[in-house]
Amino acid sequence: ETLYISYIGQSVQDNTRIVPSVLVSELIDYIHDRFGVDPDVLVKHHPLQAFSPVYFQEESPFFSYSQENFVAATQQKASEPHQRFVAGSLGPPLDEWRQLDVETLCLFFKNPTRFLMQKCLGIVFEELAVLPDDRENFRLEGLDRYLMEQELFRYQAQGIDLDDLKPAIDARGILPHAEIGSYEFNRMSRDVKRYGEFIASYIRERAPEAQAFELVVGDFTLTGSLPGIYEDDCLYFRYARWNPRDMIRMWIYHLVRCCLEDELPGKSWYIARNAAFEFTPVMGSHVILESLLAIFWEGLAEPIHFFPASSYAYAEQVIQYSRNREAALKSAGKKWIDEHSWSESADPYVAYCFEGLNPLDNRFETLSESVFGPIIEHFRKLDGP
Repeated sequence: ETLYISYIGQSVQDNTRIVPSVLVSELIDYIHDRFGVDPDVLVKHHPLQAFSPVYFQEESPFFSYSQENFVAATQQKASEPHQRFVAGSLGPPLDEWRQLDVETLCLFFKNPTRFLMQKCLGIVFEELAVLPDDRENFRLEGLDRYLMEQELFRYQAQGIDLDDLKPAIDARGILPHAEIGSYEFNRMSRDVKRYGEFIASYIRERAPEAQAFELVVGDFTLTGSLPGIYEDDCLYFRYARWNPRDMIRMWIYHLVRCCLEDELPGKSWYIARNAAFEFTPVMGSHVILESLLAIFWEGLAEPIHFFPASSYAYAEQVIQYSRNREAALKSAGKKWIDEHSWSESADPYVAYCFEGLNPLDNRFETLSESVFGPIIEHFRKLDGP
């Protein structure tokens, strides 16, 4: 026998996820906790359009018998690619870019294509406002949930009892009504408290400091201030799911520490809400940091084929799991194009520069291994939080 539950899972306005009812969500969570079945195995998200090519691919779990939609999907795949916005190098960057702040370098690796267009070309896309949903809110989700969790974490860090905040938050009308709102608040508070206790076990009542520095690396001068220094240790934490962008930021901090210290530095940790990592001391940190700056310099002249999530997926398969190139590219492709949720190819700056192209090529492979290879070799995953 099979239990089949269907629900409207995506917005007809912008294709954003819509969570099921609390009852269905609790059932999914229970199956995951009790039997270890990943929610992605249980829940299948159909594409927004019936003419999506996904319905007509041989290995796809979805299918359609519609001849009309098949023709539309075929025409969509066969359409002429748009001319690339930046077809070649823009020329050598200005020498002023050789003097940069460490946060500028971190911002670049967060999205090199966006950095190039915004900081070098002065092109900033206007963000379209999303119309408010006229459905009753049964669950706090998306940006609203993230902002609420960040607020609760800030209060938690200040030693404020989160239960005392419930009346004020209710008055703001952010939470769902009645018992559902209380359930959501209690669950968020519980998770935030557990995360705060985990962080406290690493801080051990030590006061944070910022370490100002000026570091010459090859032809570059890197300046700034390293946050989260607790005596000999460095701790970067953010109450959000771990992601490769934050991983690169902590890695850059760690490399700078290794370059500044005469002896091997203390420990460096990156702690997210669902994972924790420790970075080991790096021999040859100057060489690795110089290679990152060389990639930065290249990315000031043209859109480079580096996309943090897709690149990490590729490097992880090749370096950490010793998979072959085809398997690694397939894993990266799932991050690059995802019919069911936001993906890196959907970023407006990336789409504008790479529309109609497949940038997951040899250059992508080289850059992915160059950036994430040393990271994977120098971190170990910890238990918790």
